[in-house]
Amino acid sequence: NRYSRHYMIQYVEPFAPNSMKTIFKSVLEWYFMTLKDVSKAVTSLRDNVVNSSIELYNKIKVSKELLPTPAKSHYVYNLRDISKV
Repeated sequence: NRYSRHYMIQYVEPFAPNSMKTIFKSVLEWYFMTLKDVSKAVTSLRDNVVNSSIELYNKIKVSKELLPTPAKSHYVYNLRDISKV
């Protein structure tokens, strides 16, 4: 009908874990390159930071304690939250 033609449903397949790691490693590597005077000790932690962040995101995503409720609607997590780490 005329009203429903204005809506569109899109589905995006979730990223594979290796794809997420590749994306965030590249972003973090770029970030370290834009900073001046970053020590090698900090840049060598890139893989650990990415792996830990993705692991934490996956644990939060399936956590029963952090499900959104009407009182706590801010408990919704997505990949953008990983990039804030």
